[in-house]
Amino acid sequence: MSASIADSTESPQALGMALHLDRQAEIVRILSRNGFHLLAARSGLARRILKPGFLDAFTPDGPPHDEAFESPEIIRRTLQELGPTFIKLGQILSTRPDLVHPDLATQLAKLQDQDPPMPIDQTRRLIARELGTPIDEAFLSFDEEVVGSGSLAQAHGAVLPDGSRVVVKIQREGIVHTINADLEILQNVVRELARQSPSINELGVAGFFEEFSRQLRGELDFEAEGRNAERIQANFAQSPGLHIPRIDWSRTTTRMLTEERLSGVKITDVDALDLLGVDRSALADRATTVILDMVLRDGFFHADPHPGNMLVQPDGVIGLLDYGMVGSLTDNIRNQLIDVVIALSLQHSDRLAAMLLRLAPPPGRIDRTDFAEALARIIDRYTGLTLKELPAGELITAVMDLMRRYHLQVPPAVAMVSKMLVMCEGTGLVLDPEFSISTALKPYALDLLQRRLQPSYLGGRLLTGFLDVADLGLPLPARLTRILDRYEQEGMGISIDPEQAEPYVRRVEDISERLVAGMLLASLINAIGVLGSTDNRWLSRVRGPLLVIGSVAAAGLVAFIAINTRLALVRLERIR
Repeated sequence: MSASIADSTESPQALGMALHLDRQAEIVRILSRNGFHLLAARSGLARRILKPGFLDAFTPDGPPHDEAFESPEIIRRTLQELGPTFIKLGQILSTRPDLVHPDLATQLAKLQDQDPPMPIDQTRRLIARELGTPIDEAFLSFDEEVVGSGSLAQAHGAVLPDGSRVVVKIQREGIVHTINADLEILQNVVRELARQSPSINELGVAGFFEEFSRQLRGELDFEAEGRNAERIQANFAQSPGLHIPRIDWSRTTTRMLTEERLSGVKITDVDALDLLGVDRSALADRATTVILDMVLRDGFFHADPHPGNMLVQPDGVIGLLDYGMVGSLTDNIRNQLIDVVIALSLQHSDRLAAMLLRLAPPPGRIDRTDFAEALARIIDRYTGLTLKELPAGELITAVMDLMRRYHLQVPPAVAMVSKMLVMCEGTGLVLDPEFSISTALKPYALDLLQRRLQPSYLGGRLLTGFLDVADLGLPLPARLTRILDRYEQEGMGISIDPEQAEPYVRRVEDISERLVAGMLLASLINAIGVLGSTDNRWLSRVRGPLLVIGSVAAAGLVAFIAINTRLALVRLERIR
């Protein structure tokens, strides 16, 4: 190794960085050349490299540091120069308006993931190595010209012995080592910067980097990409308007993917679509339905449905390509996202604020009232617009930017969904100037709202709540016994600041009131559902009066409990 380590007693993380000194030196030179010399120094990269002449190369010769950090164009150019890992990093950040300023996101979206193709002899050798057989035996014909060439892989057209047309995607030689080295370097940079500035943790940088690493390594696993395609194919088995390419598993490995070759035109090529006689308005609706079904129905979605990945076949069927980047939503996050969609559709700013804070909790204390008021100002801009006139993409971008300013920690999958909706609206407007994703969302919001009001759903929520209470309550006696035993042996002191405790007391009081009322109302709705569905003749005659009496009684009981609870709180306030 042509470099030395300053101190052999450094941490394992530092020793890990030392394994990639040549790459670190290259990164620091590029950063310095573009004005980011202070970042290179503070990140711990520069001080570990003691190559002869390196300090001369490190001398800042680019733009001033502040100018570089404030220029989205310089940041984009630097990431492009740093290579595939950093290009992917910038592309992912461009989809995270909750993390970066909109101007920077716009520049990062311009990053080009394109590299010159490998020599054909090298390509044939790599494919033969993956298949364990000469390429001429595996394929009837193989196109030497590439279909596409990116920083991670390149693709060629081919024909199988049975005459089927396929696309063969092969990873670049050594790309896994390059990506792993860069990720290890970046991981240590994140740790070093977090050590120097704990506020970085509030921005969710460590969590974002962990998700980015997982996602990028996932894109290098072509078998996983094939499984993603088949999973979405299964979800849309009853949807003839969507075509997922079939995977040829006999010619697919971790580093090589062989799939059906789809024909068609790019979904935004309106001239070609018109020549085919495709109804562009219906096509926009169909493409949007596919995206919304993936997110709100299935919770597993294609995370990069840009126009280049969507081909329209002569019969109007949409062919969806490239399953390296996917997202998934847990049931909990999907339910919370549905709440956000409903509140957004209703333009109810207070409820939307509450739902957003639950979906993306802040890392520390924030002024929730201030956040709600800022959100209300955004919603007010669109008050009075019809659903069709509402620019949903613009609204989503504004809300995500607000969440960025308040450092709300948005789940990565939710950030992907927001970017997908903005992208989907852009594609729809190219196809049909009258397109409105807000209109497309309306039936989903109404359907989801109706499901929330069904007795079966409310009963399920109550059962879940009961189980949660049981999980909390069953171990409680044993825990109290341990606390009392410790108290008898050692004593115990408890100090409570009344002013600090007041908000929590109020919150518990509020929750108690809502819990009691909610349980009673849920029980009432469940009873109504039972009465409404019974076929008993006697009950059918008295069903109406029973429903009226029951409704009045339940409402009176809820009011009685609420009034008594409030009076008790007033008395408690006097005692305080």
